[in-house]
Amino acid sequence: MIRSRFLSVIGAAGLCVAAGSAGATPLNLEYLGPQSGYRTLQIVESPVDPIGGGALPDNVLAGAFDMLDTTPGSLLGNFVAWCLDLTSWLGTGSGITYPYETTDTPFSNSYGLDASEMARVQGLFDANYFEGLADDRNRSAGFQMALWEVLYDDDYSLTNNTAANDDFRGVAGYGAGSAFALAESYLTAAAAYDDGRQWNLLFLESQSGKQNLVTVSAVPLPAAGLLLLTGLAGLAFAGRRRKAAVAASV
Repeated sequence: MIRSRFLSVIGAAGLCVAAGSAGATPLNLEYLGPQSGYRTLQIVESPVDPIGGGALPDNVLAGAFDMLDTTPGSLLGNFVAWCLDLTSWLGTGSGITYPYETTDTPFSNSYGLDASEMARVQGLFDANYFEGLADDRNRSAGFQMALWEVLYDDDYSLTNNTAANDDFRGVAGYGAGSAFALAESYLTAAAAYDDGRQWNLLFLESQSGKQNLVTVSAVPLPAAGLLLLTGLAGLAFAGRRRKAAVAASV
C-alpha cells in the first residue's frame, strides 16, 4: 500500500514538472464522452454570449469531459477536463482529434483571464477538488457550474445579481437541483478558502476554434515530504523483513 501511494506521488510530480515546463506544447485531444454524465444549467445572465449566441435564458450542459491525449509521447494520456469557454463548441466525434496547445496565459483566442479570475479558478479547485470528484454526475455538474461562476463573476453565487453588468447567474435545469446545490456549496467553500495551493492547473487552448479547457494535477510533495514517504516505505519494508525472519526461525 505504501509503495503504490509512493509511486502515485512520484507520477504526479513528474506530470507537474512536465506540464510546468511545457509552455506552448502542442497536443492532439479526443473527446471520449462525459466523465459521468451532464446536468442542465439555465443561464439567466452572462457577460459573454453562450454557445450559439441565442437570447438568454439559454440551457447548457454542465459536467466534466473524459478526454484522451493522442499526441505521440502523450503528456496527459486519458484525463478529465473542464470547460473554461462558454462561447465555443467542444470538438466531438469518435476517433476525431483536435489540436490544442498548453498555455500559461489563458486564453488568446477568446475570453482572456485576468489575475483575479485566475485566482478564483485556482481557489475553486484548491478548496473543493479531489481525485474522483468527476466520477459522480451531480458533483461533476455542480463543479462545472461553479467553475463558470468564478470565471465570469466575482460574487461566488449563481443566484446573486450584485452588479448591473458583467454578472453571471443561472438556475437549475430539470433534474439538476442537487448539482446546483453542490455548485453553491463549492462556491461558498472557495470564497472562504485561504490555504495554500493544492492543485496545478494546466490550461489547454484550442487551435481550431473549439472550446478551451483546463485540467489539474496534484501539487507534488516538497522534498521533505518525499523523504518522509521514502522513510516510511523503508520502515515498512524493514518490518516485513523482521516478520519474515521471525517466522523462518520458528
